[in-house]
Amino acid sequence: MDDNDEDIFCTSLLDRYASRPNELENMSLAEFAATYTTDGKESDHESIDDNSTIHQSVSSTIKLKNGLGRMRKRKRHCVISFKRRGPPENIWDTVAPNAEYQQAQQQDQGTVTEREVGRDNEPNENVDLVSNSTTANRSELHQRYSAQLGKTLMTVQEYRAMMRSLNKQQLQVLKIHRKWCKDTIIALKRDLPSPVYKIFLSGPGGVGKSHVIKLVYYETMKLLKMLSGYFEPDELPILLTAFTVTAAFGIEGMTLHSALCLSYGPNNKSQYQPASSERLNTLRSRLGKLKLLVIDEVSMVGADLLYHIHRRLQDITGKSDHFGGISILAVGDLYQLQSVGQNHVFGLPSDGYARLHGSLWEENFRTFELTENMRQREDQVFAQAIDKKEVNTGLIDVVISTKPSETGGLREVVSVAVGARIMLIVNIDVSDGLHRKRETLGKTLDSIVVSMKGRGRFMLGQTYVAVSRVKTEQGLHLLGFDATAFLVNPSVQTEMARLQQDPIPSIQPLTESPHDEWLTIRLLNIRSYLEHLQDLKIDPILNSTDVFCFTETFLKEGQLLRENEQILPETRCFRADRPLLLGRGGGLMTFASTELAPLRFNLEIQGLEYLALAITKDTTQVNIVSIYRPPSMSPSTFNEKFHNLVNQLQRNILTIFLGDFNIDLLQFPNHDIVQYMKVGILPIC
Repeated sequence: MDDNDEDIFCTSLLDRYASRPNELENMSLAEFAATYTTDGKESDHESIDDNSTIHQSVSSTIKLKNGLGRMRKRKRHCVISFKRRGPPENIWDTVAPNAEYQQAQQQDQGTVTEREVGRDNEPNENVDLVSNSTTANRSELHQRYSAQLGKTLMTVQEYRAMMRSLNKQQLQVLKIHRKWCKDTIIALKRDLPSPVYKIFLSGPGGVGKSHVIKLVYYETMKLLKMLSGYFEPDELPILLTAFTVTAAFGIEGMTLHSALCLSYGPNNKSQYQPASSERLNTLRSRLGKLKLLVIDEVSMVGADLLYHIHRRLQDITGKSDHFGGISILAVGDLYQLQSVGQNHVFGLPSDGYARLHGSLWEENFRTFELTENMRQREDQVFAQAIDKKEVNTGLIDVVISTKPSETGGLREVVSVAVGARIMLIVNIDVSDGLHRKRETLGKTLDSIVVSMKGRGRFMLGQTYVAVSRVKTEQGLHLLGFDATAFLVNPSVQTEMARLQQDPIPSIQPLTESPHDEWLTIRLLNIRSYLEHLQDLKIDPILNSTDVFCFTETFLKEGQLLRENEQILPETRCFRADRPLLLGRGGGLMTFASTELAPLRFNLEIQGLEYLALAITKDTTQVNIVSIYRPPSMSPSTFNEKFHNLVNQLQRNILTIFLGDFNIDLLQFPNHDIVQYMKVGILPIC
């Protein structure tokens, strides 16, 4: 370059692209950058490999317009990645907001500089504008969600056994959640806003909160994901999280910080740190359709972290609603250990603007409290003492030697026996349980030793956590008992009193008829009566049922039921089994109280699975017709047979139709069955 030359600026990739020859007019910028590089020296124009994907019809060297020189083809295409967008810098945004906006636009458009793509690449090289660590982080992030999504669901038999073990309070929580799942499915199919709940599932240690979480996860995956048709295979409808690694491992979930990529702000821990564009894109691709976030051991989540969760979910969903319009199931016991260095979860966050809004917890969450202790059910006196946050001074005091063992020299490699217990001080693999044991929250132990000796005082709730881990009073051993160690935070008592004033109402089943003149009829598409028999026997609704109709009983023709297989006493059983020649499945059965004088009547209909009964309530005769339409039967055939059935019934007698019609009225709102409903026939299906 001449000393007096005023052309001191290097040409950029965009300059050269704008000056490309006419034959490359239709080539995109990305293809141009990946195909050509600057010809900085006189080259011998090496031949292109025959297997190269570069177009052979174009010369290996091109001459640019406007005197910008020449460019030559690469030996093979390079791979173009994009720069990672760093976190926003508040000071620069204040001084020159337009400059940062322009930078963001350039990054979104994928602007590439000459220096970044101007080199010829060796066969195994490519242009990588993203650091290897960034790519590894993104891959690791995907693996987290894939591990959560790839969890092996419990078997149907395990699920039924767990459901049978639930007490009434636990069952109520599952009913509330199941109703939410069904309402959400309907909303998604109708393209309506999804219903949202914010529930604080409270209760002391041992009431079975983790038990409920496992069933909530199972039902969400089985009902919401499989039946809604809304989720892609790699999308999560529910995310299980906890504050600590130990608690997360206990529910086979992830820590909150890992699941939502939460990090502390550059200035202080209370500052919300937005996710980078790469991480946010990953979060949106995997959690963009998230409907339920479960947070276990919520007592350790502070007000700042709750605010960060709220902001991160808003970023993921792009909605301004609280927590991005995602339902939250917060599980825990506020009397247990609280968050470190933050206000209680029900307090105000440290962020000045967030404090003006108030407490996210107080504004959104309602409580459902579990009180029946399952851990200490064999020692109710002990369970009641713990629940009252009191301990009898007569508990066993066992003296244990405090003489330290001699360790000798430390070894680089330590061989241990299979089954040996090892404490880790560094988290290695959370999914495999290789992590630090920071506390015993959520654990159930046969025996425990709690030492109250020494100068240090117990934190609020710490002693309560320790003594509530053990099943019986005989398994609790206290050293140097100190009654003053049992401390309860007054603010927690105040908050629990507030929550208990407005709890979530239970969904109460109709366990008995409100009036003697009422007739209670129930229908259940049971899909194998004998397989679900044990579940039916513990259902409290049986006591209030006059007529119970079952579809898809899967009973074989001529198969006799033993006395213990008939669930309702003082009833008559009527069956319409599918003939063996037609294969397995189908089948109808109805139990009717003998007080109703039930009688079966037949109609002249072929090829329709139905069961018709006539009962008498007081002086009123009622016909009850249960029907099963297999999916293999065409709608037109079913309509014809159903129309024939209706015409054979007496119009002056009240008739109730029940059954499984296998008709999706959401998909076919104008189905012929709707026309029957308009003229006074009300099928229950």
